[in-house]
Amino acid sequence: MIKEIEKKVEITQEIFHNIVQMMKSSNEEDFFIAVESWKNMNPTARLNMLLYKAVVLDFGRRELVKELSLPQTLTWAEAWDAFNVVSTTDLEKVIFKDLYNKYVKQLLSLNTNTKVIRSIKVELKWKT
Repeated sequence: MIKEIEKKVEITQEIFHNIVQMMKSSNEEDFFIAVESWKNMNPTARLNMLLYKAVVLDFGRRELVKELSLPQTLTWAEAWDAFNVVSTTDLEKVIFKDLYNKYVKQLLSLNTNTKVIRSIKVELKWKT
């Protein structure tokens, strides 16, 4: 008789970024394996929102909206309202800040006449 061992995997920055990379793959199978793996880790609703921002921001994977029961659109203002609460974890804050900084750099680079400072970092004032 085979005994299954169930081990809860803790979501870390590395795991989060690995899941994002799999979801950005052009291989549909990789995407769906990543989605199932992610769902099996029982992420918080806020981590699902960050995954959405990370994947859709770069790649446009609208399938993720359906798979994780997320809203069709999620603005940064809406995300900030959900994250700027006392219960936000350190992991959620770090990932949010990284993704938001990436978004700001993309916005600044849209204007081709403007030189973008690569070392720009947006500091966020979190509720404590």
